[in-house]
Amino acid sequence: MANGKLELTCRPTIPPVREMDPIEPMVFFIGKSDRFEWSLHVTPCSYCDDDEPSQLIFSIHCKKLKDPVDYEWTVSSDTSLILNGINEQEVIDFTPQKLIFCYQPSNFSVENSVIEGTLNVELIMLVDDTFRKFDDPTASDVVLVVGEEKFHLSKWFLCSHSDYFTGLFGHNFAESNQQEVSLHELHPYYFHSFLEVLLGEPAINDRNVSEIMKIMDYIQAPTVFRACEKFLVEETKKSDDELMEIAERWHMDQLMPKRAAIKDIKREAEKKKHDFIHRPSTFRRF
Repeated sequence: MANGKLELTCRPTIPPVREMDPIEPMVFFIGKSDRFEWSLHVTPCSYCDDDEPSQLIFSIHCKKLKDPVDYEWTVSSDTSLILNGINEQEVIDFTPQKLIFCYQPSNFSVENSVIEGTLNVELIMLVDDTFRKFDDPTASDVVLVVGEEKFHLSKWFLCSHSDYFTGLFGHNFAESNQQEVSLHELHPYYFHSFLEVLLGEPAINDRNVSEIMKIMDYIQAPTVFRACEKFLVEETKKSDDELMEIAERWHMDQLMPKRAAIKDIKREAEKKKHDFIHRPSTFRRF
């Protein structure tokens, strides 16, 4: 791990391009996290269809280890592709719509090095795929079954954040003594993000905030309400029209005034910065 990110490294040696299969790429395993694995594909190509291969295409492929599901996800990577000592850096966001990233080296003339000789490649990926697990039965006294996923949790933790769970486990309901409780109404992926928010993780983004708020409303968790409101005030890229709709639906009466106040503060800070940079010089010549 490096700064909380998973470090993956691949160091293949590429043979002369004329010795490579002109159709099938060379594939090198880079590494994997809990949810994904990555591979480096190296493919020879030519400028014209009739020419012999004279350069290489490097592409990173992201594969989800579990079956595809109906939600959006993003996993980011700070990536360095080093070709014979020359570094090409990229920040790559892999999504369900973008599982392949192709490098187009700008600082390195590939064809000059690989037609006759070998090419030393080093690929370093710092992957931000932080995904907290809830699978330790020794630290839990209840299992919540959401979809096909099981979450091992503490009743005390759930009740301390949710009126719903306080009512469920704190009274003489059938579930109060059960070791497994099913929540069929919820989606496992978004429930996972909901739990991360309860634990103080920065798990809210523009893709999942609406779904997390639906769970927040069902579970009755004020901590998550405040976290979502803070995100919508300070970080979201949603339009004002979208935010007004969210504010009306979830009774966030202070959302737009708080957002306007943040904008005013930022605008004033930018003005002071501009005035400072362009202030008249006080230097005098003697």
